[in-house]
Amino acid sequence: MNKPYYRNNSTRPNAIFFRPEIDCILKGMTGYDATTNILLEKKEQFFLTNMRLEHSELESRRRLVRLEIVYVAERLWEGDDPYPEVRPDPVTGEMVLYRDPKVPQPGVFRIYRERFAPTDKLRHFLFPCSALAHEPSKLPYSAARGWLFDPTLRLRSTEDFAKLGKHWYINTALFMLNRLIDFRHECYYMKGRGGFVTGWVEAAKDWHLKRLENELVSGATFRLEKLSNGQREHKLHYNLFKVMDRLGLEPNDQCRVPAVPRRPEFSDNLSDEDFLQLDEAALVAQGKRALQIKQFEKVIRYSCTRCPETGGLYYPIGFEGLIEHMRIGHATLFWEGCFHSVG
Repeated sequence: MNKPYYRNNSTRPNAIFFRPEIDCILKGMTGYDATTNILLEKKEQFFLTNMRLEHSELESRRRLVRLEIVYVAERLWEGDDPYPEVRPDPVTGEMVLYRDPKVPQPGVFRIYRERFAPTDKLRHFLFPCSALAHEPSKLPYSAARGWLFDPTLRLRSTEDFAKLGKHWYINTALFMLNRLIDFRHECYYMKGRGGFVTGWVEAAKDWHLKRLENELVSGATFRLEKLSNGQREHKLHYNLFKVMDRLGLEPNDQCRVPAVPRRPEFSDNLSDEDFLQLDEAALVAQGKRALQIKQFEKVIRYSCTRCPETGGLYYPIGFEGLIEHMRIGHATLFWEGCFHSVG
């Protein structure tokens, strides 16, 4: 049902306009409906904002600082010192490479690098493209998204820029990286922190979705590879085995699906008639099993069950709901651990 639009004025204080009426009026005036007009207004504001950024001298100086922060953050993300120094050893006098003690070890951010945030994509989680591009007015329109707090907005005068040095860049980059990954912070999903960064959350969700899809397509979910013996007896998985039974998969006491007959190999022990019968029976059984597995995968992908820990249902159903439930209810497993649709 279309939602009504209200307009209060002195002549018709209770006038109500529905969406089709608004669309009709706006099409007569502008040639576009209400949704298109709203989008055009947003695109115009996006373009004007980027034009201001492009022609602002202060923003040009901030842009150079942001690019240096990105470079430092990428080196820290890899566990490298962005400003290595060669100093004489106090004992031997030999020239050695000095590593800043503030630089984290390579393993600190490894789990994120290897999952959904490789180093070459890190800049897309720190600053919007318009804050890094030299000609932001030429960027295509993109909807509003959440971002980290921008520390360069505090730089306002020449004195502020003159105070910048390698220690400021390292501290600032570490500050942004910690706010990006510190999901244990009570305000992690508030504005300016990692849980508020749209691209960061979407990248994590996409990574989990692809992982679950690969498990499903490869047959690992159907074979219950992630289900331990203790979990097989859990009452929360009763519905899973019930679904398998209804699809004709009929798991036995060990929760293993009976093997499908293999196509026979031609030998002297089999007559032509026996060979053809066995081969046809194997083909029929394999086709039936393939259809059963396809139906099972569809149930797993688009349905839901209770959470083994909380006992509650997640919504929306399917992989989308499962991933969102893990993000909100089981943050450690979502960001640094691993979970499965079954098990």
